[in-house]
Amino acid sequence: MLSRTLFTGILLTAGAFAQTTSFPKPSYFRETFQSARTTVELKDPVKLKDFVAGGKLELSLKQYLELVMANNTDVQIQFLTLEVPRNNIQAAFGVWDPTTTTRFTTTRSTSLPTSPLDTNNVNAILKSLNQPYSLSYQQTLDTGTQYTAQFSGAKASSSGSRSSYIKQLTANLAFQVNQPLLRNRGRYVNRIPLMAAQSNLKVSEFTLRDRLLTLINTAEAAY
Repeated sequence: MLSRTLFTGILLTAGAFAQTTSFPKPSYFRETFQSARTTVELKDPVKLKDFVAGGKLELSLKQYLELVMANNTDVQIQFLTLEVPRNNIQAAFGVWDPTTTTRFTTTRSTSLPTSPLDTNNVNAILKSLNQPYSLSYQQTLDTGTQYTAQFSGAKASSSGSRSSYIKQLTANLAFQVNQPLLRNRGRYVNRIPLMAAQSNLKVSEFTLRDRLLTLINTAEAAY
């Protein structure tokens, strides 16, 4: 009963680690773009001073197991086994992440006169400016539907003299929707890799439970 009570809190912690987020949730950007923690900090034993009374350390079996679960490095390492299957779930969600592509270039050119007679003629100098721009947004839904929105535009201007100036603005908008009729059609078929990753996480959680119970039994025997 004592081992089962202790493991209840461990399983809740493992469940918290197993939570994943998909693209629409605000936490997606925080988890995706946050910098990785590469530092390791060694801390003092946790809760050890809580059981010291009159300069003596007195521990019951329950208190001893609490200290083991809080300070045993093997226990913390076992929790790391959930990281790979949990990341696999996040990777399975990645097929439905939207992608955005944008391009912008600017080109300015000046053509000087080639004839010696036009060297001092300001009107013979030709200046042009070209600025094309494009933006596309694409996303695939779990039903297999894929939609794409594209916007493109360009700005072009040229001047051949002080009194001659040409400016052009163009814009295009396109929207496309594709729905598979046979292959990759339907939410259930497309979510099979996600369900497989979730099942692997459940298997890892049960494996973790078995290992933690083994460590608890070893700690009880040592007590």
